[in-house]
Amino acid sequence: MKTSYLNLSLIVLIILSTAVSAFAAPVEVSVTSDIQIGEVGQDFSINISIDPFNNPITGAQFNLLFDSSVLEIKSITEGNLFNQNGANTAFNSGILNNSDGTLINVWGLIITPGANVTTKANISTITMNAKNTGSSRLNLTHMIVSDPDSNALEVNIINGSVSINSGSVGSGGGSSGSASSGGGGGGGGAGGTSGEDFNNIQLKEKFDRFINKDIPTSYCFRNATNPIICINITANISPGEINTAVEVLRNTSSLVKDPAPDTVFKNVNIWVGTYGFATPTNIKHAEITFRVPVSWMRSNSIDPDSITMMHYQGAWEPLSTKKISETSEWIYYEASTTRFSPHAITGKISYGGSYNLIPQTTANTESQQMEKQVSNVGNEAESPGNLNKYLITGIFIGIVLNVTLIIWIRKPKKKMFSNPFRIHQDLF
Repeated sequence: MKTSYLNLSLIVLIILSTAVSAFAAPVEVSVTSDIQIGEVGQDFSINISIDPFNNPITGAQFNLLFDSSVLEIKSITEGNLFNQNGANTAFNSGILNNSDGTLINVWGLIITPGANVTTKANISTITMNAKNTGSSRLNLTHMIVSDPDSNALEVNIINGSVSINSGSVGSGGGSSGSASSGGGGGGGGAGGTSGEDFNNIQLKEKFDRFINKDIPTSYCFRNATNPIICINITANISPGEINTAVEVLRNTSSLVKDPAPDTVFKNVNIWVGTYGFATPTNIKHAEITFRVPVSWMRSNSIDPDSITMMHYQGAWEPLSTKKISETSEWIYYEASTTRFSPHAITGKISYGGSYNLIPQTTANTESQQMEKQVSNVGNEAESPGNLNKYLITGIFIGIVLNVTLIIWIRKPKKKMFSNPFRIHQDLF
């Protein structure tokens, strides 16, 4: 009997430990969010924080992209993330290029054997200067967080933004945000004139990157008024340096016949390479990461699950679009494609008003998980921690019921009446 209970206890421990590890929350990395600066020339600081969510971690690295026409970095210092328990650390402040708006190869790690951290703190504090009025995204890329065995952990990233409000708030019209003038020409391509009505272009951002066969290449955009965050391209060929451009439009593109269907959040033109390059022959697959404000969806009664990236190729067609994460202010989406042309971000009105949106909150967005699993039952957002609690509770209740049943089966029964058939007690 004792052996049976011991075996049952071991099974319970194995099940519980497996459940906890299976639903462990991803590590969350965030940039100080939505900073408002009052005047040009002002210095300010941002923090890059990491919340391990109880995952032991020993090292991390990141790149940071920003709009060099609006901001410049003055210093990069180590935070207290890895030395918060008194461990010895190593820190590299990275390679800074204020002209290009890049800070790359920043890393920190614990060098004390056996030490690790599991609680939230800053890996780095970065001092910046407001160069001009306008807005800039603060985009983290190449983010890697490692555990004590040097394995890369799953990471959720919450990027930030900065607005410099001196004089007038930059709407994007005053700065192209371009990293370069682009390579080559070609009608309708990213390297030359797209053909869009100049007066309809609110903002244009373009960057040059080298594309190699089967290696994903990321074009990440930095102006906070641009709804397109990144375009990730995997090619079938190695064409060399390719220019990718995004034109954020004021109205429907002048290159299409009719407006996109449903309610339009933004019209954008996306151009990759010169004319004829962006075809399935050359592009294996590409993902467009974009965001839509929760406030716009609320004010227009838009169902967040209906948000779609539309693509124009003689007629409007929907791209495969999925919701990937959300905060109290933004919902993030990813659309898949192999072609680029005029696009539109659209959504459908939910006349019943019952649609999934995380509740408005006054909590600091820096501490919120960017990605949540939205339940279809009761329209409640469940975090990995809540799923963990429910799973463990269910397992515990099941164990208690099983143990109770075993005890009941093995316990001798009291005779309630005389049994004329003299049934053997072992059958109970």
